[in-house]
This record gives sequence, structure tokens and C-alpha cells, in this order.
Amino acid sequence: KTSTYFIYLNRVTVSQEDPNGSDATIYFRPELYAELAKISIGPCDMGDRNKWLAEIPLTSKDQLTRDDQIISDIYVVRNGPLKTSCEVEVDFTLVPLASCRDEKILLKVKSDGEWKDIEDIQQEISEKDAHISFKTCNLEAFVAYVEIHSDVVEVTPEGYTYTCEANGEIQVIPYDDREVQTLKDNFPDAILGIVSVSDTIEISSDGADTMKKTTIQLPLDDDDDPDAQLVVIRYNDHKVQVLDKSQCHMKKEKNIVRVEGLGVWSYAVAKIRKIFLNMRDSIKREFLLIFGKVHLCSICTFIDDTQRNMEEGTFFFWIECIDKFRLQEDIEIKKRAGLIEIQSSRSKDIALRQNETISLTIDGQVRIHDPDPPEKFQITFLVGADNHLNIPLEVHRDNDSIPYASLTFTDNDSDKFLHCVNVPVRDLSELPSDEITARQISKANEKNSLREELRKKEEAAKQILSHESLMTLARELSENEAEKLGLQLGIDEEVIKKYKDNYEGDTVQVNFLILCDWRGKTPRATLVDFLISSLKTTGNTEFSALVDKVRSKGRSLVKEDFK
Repeated sequence: KTSTYFIYLNRVTVSQEDPNGSDATIYFRPELYAELAKISIGPCDMGDRNKWLAEIPLTSKDQLTRDDQIISDIYVVRNGPLKTSCEVEVDFTLVPLASCRDEKILLKVKSDGEWKDIEDIQQEISEKDAHISFKTCNLEAFVAYVEIHSDVVEVTPEGYTYTCEANGEIQVIPYDDREVQTLKDNFPDAILGIVSVSDTIEISSDGADTMKKTTIQLPLDDDDDPDAQLVVIRYNDHKVQVLDKSQCHMKKEKNIVRVEGLGVWSYAVAKIRKIFLNMRDSIKREFLLIFGKVHLCSICTFIDDTQRNMEEGTFFFWIECIDKFRLQEDIEIKKRAGLIEIQSSRSKDIALRQNETISLTIDGQVRIHDPDPPEKFQITFLVGADNHLNIPLEVHRDNDSIPYASLTFTDNDSDKFLHCVNVPVRDLSELPSDEITARQISKANEKNSLREELRKKEEAAKQILSHESLMTLARELSENEAEKLGLQLGIDEEVIKKYKDNYEGDTVQVNFLILCDWRGKTPRATLVDFLISSLKTTGNTEFSALVDKVRSKGRSLVKEDFK
């Protein structure tokens, strides 16, 4: 629409807003109207978001170590590209992360098929948002981002000793007390296990000789707390591990913790409440939350009261991943726009990474009310962006399906279950929007299924970690491979040396003792996970995949598996 005019210094400027209702606006002189009549600017379609992310130069699958952070939607020119005879002004609003407020906001734009940074931008930043504008006469797409600066040093094959000038020990990603305190003040239940945590040092590699030993010194407060346990938190591109003193080499002297590692990992040390030693997934999530690697969100499901036809049984579900910090404010804004949250449909807190994709499956007595529906429904989460789907549906009676509109959300990469919403189709046909309530169905079945899955994993662990199975693996490992694996599993170097001295020349026996020492008295499912990841970390990806495959079959390793 082009209904607004502005007069500046005797010049008339026309504003052309996004017809889809986003906050992007083009300002231009009236004589350019013919060049811009069909053009608008707005966020890319959710179905295209992953495609755009793949081509933007600053994005990467390396979610844990990337220095550039997208903080806006990816805006695209519709019916474009935009090419004008003189400059137009593009204006948009974003809500930057609290941790990015002190960072300079940058813009990357696409024109003539290439992405480039634009230097001349205007920005007005308040407590709530940032107002950004820039001028151009050639535009296809743009995105806002910030650079998260850290010290970077290159390590040569000879090694390198790094000391941070700022604190005398090591600092790559600073631990921001203010951010963590804000998190604790707003959400007291978000950080329960971690008492204190050091700065983190991030280590990356181009793939060459990734099994070098690394020694790291990190500062941590020296307060003695009988209820706290010192742990090492290490992570890479794919996972996070919480290791206690029995699983890694660490030594504490006053306020300095010395950690010895093997392979390419990033490290931090933390004090956690002892009761959380058996709840390490909680510690992992808290750590990632503290350092901004993940963001607490809720999956919310709304029904659009303005587009609902009860007689025909048609309606729209608006589904959105909303940052927990903005949850109540967003829900109130949507309510005023006619989007009514379905009662009891909101998910528990979900920790999402930047660029993480959630898949949605729709089932039950409903079908897509669209002549050209997408092949699949996905939400790719971006901080500061509009992370929603608006899905047209209609009630479709089918005795072979459950009498619900059933929405199931899973992680796109791992198929991990995240959330489920089940809305009775009878309610969708008869009740006012503000009375529609989601139901919990087959909850007992879900619990039983989870219990059965855990039981099967524990039974499989007994097989894969039996002495016969470990002996089979010991026969296939070389002396060097077993030593690397043992160190990765947390076996002390002196213990390995003792086995070598006592059984000189008997490689299989030494390998077997290393594996048995690590396994301990009781085989557990978590130990199998650790063995699989450790084999992969030490470069033995083939054996790692094999152990995982055999574990899934619920049996032990046999010689024929390695042929």
C-alpha cells in the first residue's frame, strides 16, 4: 500500500509498506512509483529460510563457535529485484538480544547476486528495539547481524601457549555476570545446577592432527562449598559433555583449575550442586543458556479468530516459537490482533540453537485447506526473527483417525520429540475460540513407551559392554588406538603405562584391561553413549558407527562384525 506521504524540506516522500504486515517499509520520491509499484519487502517465507541461511556468507552449521550472530529476519524483495534510477530508503525494526545491545549492528545485503556489507546505515536504539534504515538503488535481500568478538590465535604444529592479557589466565568467551543474574532474576528455575562457571576457551581445527594433547588453565572462584562439585564442561560442534574428576585430568590450585585434554574440544570448568551429577543434561542446558548458545523458547499454538468459519469447519492455526523473555508481551499483542492462544497448548521451556529446525507433523481428523500445500512444515529458529507458521486447516471426519487436530513437533536433525498439541475437532466445530482447550491423550502410553525405551537401552548396554564383547573390541584395536581411546575415556596415563609394563607384548590383554577399567562394575546405557562418542573423537568413526549399530540390535560385539 502507498497511502502515507511525508514532506521533508519541500520534498514529498511516499512510504510503501509490506502488504503482509511486517515492519519493513520503503521510502521513495513519487516519481519512482512506476519502478516500485509491484515491489514490497518482507521476511522470507519460512519454507525458504534454510535455503537463504545456506547462502548467507556469515552463517554456518558450526553453531557453537561462530562469531557472527544474525539478529533479524532475512528480508527479501518480493516481485524484485529492486532496481531504481535513484536511491530509495529502506526502514525496518528489530529486537536485538540483550547480550548484543553493546555491539554494533551490521547489515549484509544481496545485490546483483552477491552478498556484501553495507557501511552507511542509520540506527536508533532504545531499550525495546532498534530502528534501522539504509539507502540503496539495487537490492534483492538483506539481514542484520552483530560480530561477537573474541581473541583468536593460530596454533602451529609446534604448539602455542596463550595467555589472555585481560585477566592473566585464559579468556576467550567472557562469563557475563550481568546477563546470568538477569536470567536468574527473571527465571529462577532456569539456572539451578550451576553454582559458578569459568570463562570458556574455544578450540577449533581444520581437521589436521586433531588428537594433540592440550593443557588449559582457567580461573574459578576459590570458595569451598561442601555441597558443590567441580566438573569440566567440554563441547564441540556436535555435543556437550560434563565430566567429573574420574573422567578427565584436572587439578585445582587455589583459584586456578588445570585441565588436560585430548583432541579438539572447547573447555570451561564449573561448580555444580552435587545432586546434579546425575542430571547432567540439565547442566548442559544451563551451560549453553548462560553462554548464549541456546535460547529458552515456548512453542505456542493460536487460532485465528478473524479467519475462522465454524459452519464450514475451516480455521487457521498460528504456530510460533517465542523467546521466553518476550512471551507474555507477544501473547497480549497477538490477542489484540485476534490470535487466541489455545488453552493448555503451550510447550514447556525448549532450548533452541540459532538455525535449529523444528519439524511439524499434522494428523487426526483435519486436512490442509490449501490447493497447493507445502511438502512439509518446518520452523527454522532465528533470534530476533518472526518464527511462525500460519496453517489453513479444515475439519475432515474420518473414522480411521483420532478425533483431534494433532500437532507433533520434533527436532529435524535427530527426530527427538519436543511437543504435542491435540485439539478435539468437536471443539473446533462448536466452541468459541477462547474456550478451545488442548487435551492430553495417550500420556500414559508415552510414559510407558519411554520407560520401555530406557529399559531396552539398559539391556543393550549389558550386552555391548559384556566382557566377551569388550574382548572382541580389544582384539580389533591397535595398541595406539586403545591408548588414545583410554585417555579419551578418562583412564589415567599412569594406569595405562602399568598395564603395558605388566603385560608387555600382549596388546589384546592391555586393550581389554583398559576397556574393563573404564567400564567399571556396572554397564550402563550412558557408558555406551560415551564409548561411541569417544571412538568417534579419537578418529575411529567406523568402529563408532559399528558399536552404535550393534547396540541398536541389543546384542554384543562378535568377530564377524568387523569383517
